[in-house]
Amino acid sequence: DDTEFVSRKEPDVSFTEILGSAGIEAAGVDILIKDTSISKAWLNILGTLLPLGLMGLFLFFIFKQARGAQDSIFSFGRSRARLFAKGKQQVSFQDVAGVREAKEELEEVVDFLKNPAKYRKLGARTPKGVLLIGPSGTGKTLLAKALAGEANVPFFSMAGSEFMEMLVGVGASVTGDTPVLIKKDGKVELLPIGEFVDQYYRAKEVDKIKKVMGVETLGFQKAENKFWGTKSKKSEKAVFERSSWQSVQGVYRHKVKKIYEISFLGGKIQTTGDHSVFVRTHGWILPKKVAELKAGDVLVNLPMNVRRWDKEQRKTIHKIKKCYVKKVIKKPFNGFVYDLCGVENEAFFGGEKPILLHNSRVRDLFSTAKKASPAIIFIDEVESIGRHRGLGGFAG
Repeated sequence: DDTEFVSRKEPDVSFTEILGSAGIEAAGVDILIKDTSISKAWLNILGTLLPLGLMGLFLFFIFKQARGAQDSIFSFGRSRARLFAKGKQQVSFQDVAGVREAKEELEEVVDFLKNPAKYRKLGARTPKGVLLIGPSGTGKTLLAKALAGEANVPFFSMAGSEFMEMLVGVGASVTGDTPVLIKKDGKVELLPIGEFVDQYYRAKEVDKIKKVMGVETLGFQKAENKFWGTKSKKSEKAVFERSSWQSVQGVYRHKVKKIYEISFLGGKIQTTGDHSVFVRTHGWILPKKVAELKAGDVLVNLPMNVRRWDKEQRKTIHKIKKCYVKKVIKKPFNGFVYDLCGVENEAFFGGEKPILLHNSRVRDLFSTAKKASPAIIFIDEVESIGRHRGLGGFAG
């Protein structure tokens, strides 16, 4: 009747003995033997490895997403230029119609790039750049590509908005409780940077540069030896009459998951890891990455003359003369960090100690181009943001 029965035998009794004890002739029974030990072994292995594999895959995607989120934060100010390698640029001046005068002038640049030694013998300097001014669609980009093609050099291309983002974007971002010296409407205040920047943002608004006008902050100009703050004899209030004030072009706030906390004699300061600080080394002032700081390093502090060390210039607005680093730790952070845009080498204050933080804005772009030197960097549609730095009052 095709009925199937399932039975289990004891391991110390053979199947033939079981048939004999039941009175069944073994010769009249078809016996089919299947070895299931291998399949069971594989099932055991898969049963062990499959959960581990799924867990590992899950963790991989989690860490990948976390890494991507972190990279998106810290890559905000990095170069996103598109590179056209040497020899890959097939455009020449013959492909550009019209603009005869512009092409003639650019041919001089091509000759300079091909034969720099000839011009150096005459005392000529390498041209730092060419400004192409004109409405959209007049051939500025095509001319730049033709210049790279004629000179047979690498061509770096990026939008002006991206370059502006690098120039005035994330630099020495600090936490909101970090004081910064702000000069507005002729009034100077030392106030938390978060309090100053937050007034330009809505409650949950982030990752957007806000332009500001009429705002200055304390900066540093090494060529002019300006970075001063003296203690008034009549008052304990610090005055910065001879300081170098720099215009703030915009403010920026964003969120990060990690923060560096620099503890030093006199206070502490919290900042992101994408910038450097100035340290004193054998009489010199040099930038040093936050991640490379160690106990005993001396941070540049205010006010102190950067070159002269006579007794009169050693006066400071605090009792401790030097900002010795005690420790640097990296810890989780959940909140906003802030940046003043368009200012190079602005001064932030930790506790009672003013600390100079160094902004390196477009380092990645120009260091990459320098490795491929000579090279051409083309920045399309640049908007003027710092007219006080140049003599001209226009941009193109």
